[in-house]
Amino acid sequence: WCGPCIIELPELAKLRKSLPEDKFAVVPVDVLERLDAAKLGEFLGMHDAGDLPVYLDANRATQRGFVANELPLTVLIDSEGREVARAAGGQKWADPAVIAYFKALAETK
Repeated sequence: WCGPCIIELPELAKLRKSLPEDKFAVVPVDVLERLDAAKLGEFLGMHDAGDLPVYLDANRATQRGFVANELPLTVLIDSEGREVARAAGGQKWADPAVIAYFKALAETK
């Protein structure tokens, strides 16, 4: 039901494919739907994001833990498990400048 969330799905999938897997993980977390993992996987596939992993959080622990008051919410976590940035609302993750930024980050780590 979240339009900006659905729009981001294929862009997040593209971003994930563009980045080195040993440096970055894209982890979409479903906090509001009542779908099981198989149905959520089908949903991701319908929105050109079938390569993304499926994570369900029916208890909304991630939403509470990250104090997520807006959807979509993207949280960047470093290799030490610390939050280093967040972006609230829809973003353009497939933008070449965004991909270049993340690739540059990967080179510094």
